[in-house]
Amino acid sequence: MNRQEFILKQEEFLHYLKHEKKLSDNTHRSYQNDLNKLVAFWTTSEEQGPVSLTLALVLEQYINSLYRAASAIQSIARKVSCFNSLKKFLKKQQIPLSVNLKRPLVKLKDPLIVPVSEIFHLMDLVHTEELPTKQPLRDKAILELLYATGIRCSEIVQIELRSIDFTNRAIVIRARRKKERVVLFGSRALERITQYLQSERPEPKSSYERLFLNQRNNPISVRSVQHICVMFRQCMKEKYDLTPHVLRHSFATHMLTNGADVDTLQELLGHKARISTERYLNKITK
Repeated sequence: MNRQEFILKQEEFLHYLKHEKKLSDNTHRSYQNDLNKLVAFWTTSEEQGPVSLTLALVLEQYINSLYRAASAIQSIARKVSCFNSLKKFLKKQQIPLSVNLKRPLVKLKDPLIVPVSEIFHLMDLVHTEELPTKQPLRDKAILELLYATGIRCSEIVQIELRSIDFTNRAIVIRARRKKERVVLFGSRALERITQYLQSERPEPKSSYERLFLNQRNNPISVRSVQHICVMFRQCMKEKYDLTPHVLRHSFATHMLTNGADVDTLQELLGHKARISTERYLNKITK
């Protein structure tokens, strides 16, 4: 496959990733960027050489060039994942690609966490009237739910009213490309959600509506949830990093500290690989 043929297939592949594989927007953008950089490398290589290059040869040369340039291992690993997905896509179309790209091993960093004392300071001692926001009940409910369940930022914005079992304090998480799972939350989070629904959120017209809305009554965005965490960070006694993912890490670490087993935690977090959950053990044994 030459460069012009690949550029046509590139758009087809990206469409497949978005609409059939249902990649998250962030991953889709990253893959698109990876493919564009590959094409730029291909174009430059052909301009400097006397012959046109095949896709297989360019892929090998491009990955080798990243190693020579000492690019971040995480970046190389993602690119290899992208190109291996491309290889599978082409194979389905009866287009063989004779190249073997091995994904480098990426060492997981120790997760950042916030101490329990800081979490409860935000929950109990920072009052809604003190918050610089027009939807303080919503924002408090989001903070409580992120920590109470350990769900991802991309998951909390997708929660529909029909997914919540208020009696059993459970939520069905319907993440894209992943099987459904059930997460549990406590009475504190229930109280915050109930206050938000009764006093701040418009009356729902359908159970399929999202739980958390913005001021225009549209579903809240991932970026808005991230900004809410930045706002709460300003209310902390000590300036720890506070993001939705740090709250997820804190939930996991505190669960293990209090005696939860790894298998249960893996299911709650929605991890495919046990090793992703086991890294929290390192945090509590240090």
